[in-house]
Amino acid sequence: MNKNIIFYFLIIITSNLMGCSTYFVVDISSYGTNVTSPTKVFIAPGDQKVTINDVAFIEYAGYVAKALSKNGFIVVNNLDDADQVVLLWYAISDPKSQTINIPIYGPTGISSSSTFGYMNSSGNFFANTNYDYQYGLKGFV
Repeated sequence: MNKNIIFYFLIIITSNLMGCSTYFVVDISSYGTNVTSPTKVFIAPGDQKVTINDVAFIEYAGYVAKALSKNGFIVVNNLDDADQVVLLWYAISDPKSQTINIPIYGPTGISSSSTFGYMNSSGNFFANTNYDYQYGLKGFV
């Protein structure tokens, strides 16, 4: 049986930002021939060292299967039932640390002020001053 092959490259890069939060960068690229939906596809590891029962492969294949299903493809669990084969490669980089400066914005000065006051019948004077602040970059954390 002759199968069309779709190649998927899933690269997951983990980064550690300021030592407290982790995020993922996922880059997916693919190419193939005669790809139309609805088509039955089988997802297989693109790396000979990875088995179809590998825990990481199962997780990443699930992401690809979900994306394919949303676009009208039918993901099958048996190679003989498939019209096309998706070969999936993936890689995980070492954690990376990055320190960034976070800008702090706030009042930097007073652009103008206005004072209003009044005197009551007992001769007491009361005043209220309103300030219009300028805002801008105050510094970095």
